[in-house]
Amino acid sequence: MKHTDSPSRSRKNAHAPAFVPSPQCFAGVVSGITDGGFMVHAGARCLLVQRAASCLMDPCVGDTVEVVGRDVRLVATSLRLVGSLLSSVMDRVNHFSRHYLRTTEGEDRVTATHVDVEATQLLKVQGEHTLVNGAKLVKARGGQIHFG
Repeated sequence: MKHTDSPSRSRKNAHAPAFVPSPQCFAGVVSGITDGGFMVHAGARCLLVQRAASCLMDPCVGDTVEVVGRDVRLVATSLRLVGSLLSSVMDRVNHFSRHYLRTTEGEDRVTATHVDVEATQLLKVQGEHTLVNGAKLVKARGGQIHFG
């Protein structure tokens, strides 16, 4: 992502996050959108930043953006993606949320070498027809096991 200093360097933004400036680090708050890119305030600096061609996010005024080398980090109060296809390729994906809800009208499929699902209190699998297949072993453990 390229950035250039704008003439309004002395203008400060009260919402700009604290950051440690370095040649590899740029962080700030989007303050405006122009044909040439995004105006971003970072401390006392006002920068014109162009979105990278590979960036899937379209920052809005007030969003915090950060670019570190080739890494992109977006911090926003709300993020909504709407489209016909979302495709991502990652070596690793980490996700944390207080609540997570997913609704799929069609098939929801996971293909993996191992799938580990764990709940601290209750794990519920429910359907009109529920199948559990094990080519070599199906095991159920518990203080009590009820069938029927």
